[in-house]
Amino acid sequence: MFNRQNKKDRRKGNNKGFSLVELIVVIAIMAVLVAVLAPQFTKYIDQSRKSNDAATVSGIVTAAQVGIADLTYAVPEDTYTITIAADKTTVTGADVTNGAANATKLADAIKAACGDLDELKITSKNWKDTGDSDKNQVRVVLAYTNGAVTVSYSPDFESYVAGN
Repeated sequence: MFNRQNKKDRRKGNNKGFSLVELIVVIAIMAVLVAVLAPQFTKYIDQSRKSNDAATVSGIVTAAQVGIADLTYAVPEDTYTITIAADKTTVTGADVTNGAANATKLADAIKAACGDLDELKITSKNWKDTGDSDKNQVRVVLAYTNGAVTVSYSPDFESYVAGN
């Protein structure tokens, strides 16, 4: 019934798969593509995180400036430090004796505009604060005197905003 010739014919007709060599070549090409493209994708992800952090800090600064100018919060003239870290955002006043009350008013203004301070975080790991902490964080110092607000940032963030 079945002889050798029929077996060979049947195998030829059902030969729809890939050979091992073809599969290895495809896997090698994919590995080269991944090796070349992975660093670029990582770079793009980090750039998007940095842009997101810049937008977050910009929103917080704008909210703080509006809060300082808003008469309902009555934030006294002082120097305020806003620290945006990987876990939360904190607001402190420069004067220890009345800084807590003033910082609370400013924090309320930021919270009203931007949401919960514990939810406002940085996502990039590239910000180096020059303060005592090694934590990744951005410090924004708002100096409110004579009705004007002066803003300064952490050095790494300042150079990023300046485009250096």
